Amino acid sequence: MWLALNHRHPGLVRRFSAEDLVISAPDCGSWVTARPDGTDGWVVTAGGPRDIWGEIQDTAARWRAAGEPDTYRLEFRPSGKQQASAGSGSDTLSWQLTAPYDIDKEAPR
Repeated sequence: MWLALNHRHPGLVRRFSAEDLVISAPDCGSWVTARPDGTDGWVVTAGGPRDIWGEIQDTAARWRAAGEPDTYRLEFRPSGKQQASAGSGSDTLSWQLTAPYDIDKEAPR
């Protein structure tokens, strides 16, 4: 699920050193923290213009619908497009990968 979240909602940064779940979007100043409430639920606190918790919930729902996959397929097409996908049928979780960085063409001179 975290792999899908990273690609479907770019710009999110997870603070792994935090005791609770802490994710932010430094570009816009948004953040969310989530901690267990002791009853199988979560206490969620958020700030900023971006609905990070909503993005996480959307991706988690799509991941569950795809069968909670732990394996992804990478597809390389003759056109040069690359795609990651998991699951099958109408609930497939997929996204197009960005083009690789070409240091020879894109590096400042």
